[in-house]
Amino acid sequence: MRYVDASQTGGGDVSNPQIIGQGGWQQFRFLFPGADNVIYAVDQAGRLLRYVDASQTGGGDVSNPQIIGQGGWQQFRFLFPGTSNVIYAVVP
Repeated sequence: MRYVDASQTGGGDVSNPQIIGQGGWQQFRFLFPGADNVIYAVDQAGRLLRYVDASQTGGGDVSNPQIIGQGGWQQFRFLFPGTSNVIYAVVP
C-alpha cells in the first residue's frame, strides 16, 4: 500500500492507503525503496528484483520485475537503500 505524508509536519496528516501492484508482496524476504519510483524486492530464491511504479498515482500497476541480482540476496539480515542506486546489506 502507498501512503502520502504531504505536509511532513508530524501532525498525522497522512493520505488514505492506495494499493500498489496486484498483490503477492508478502512473498518477498525484503522490500525497500529505490530512487525514481523503484521498488526493490528479494524473492524466496534470493534473486534481487526491481519494480517501477511509473504512474505514482496509486493506480495499482507496477512494471514487470527485472532480475538484477541472480541469487544469494536472501542471506542478508537487512537490506536498505542509499543514494545514487547504492544498496547496503548487513550480514548476520
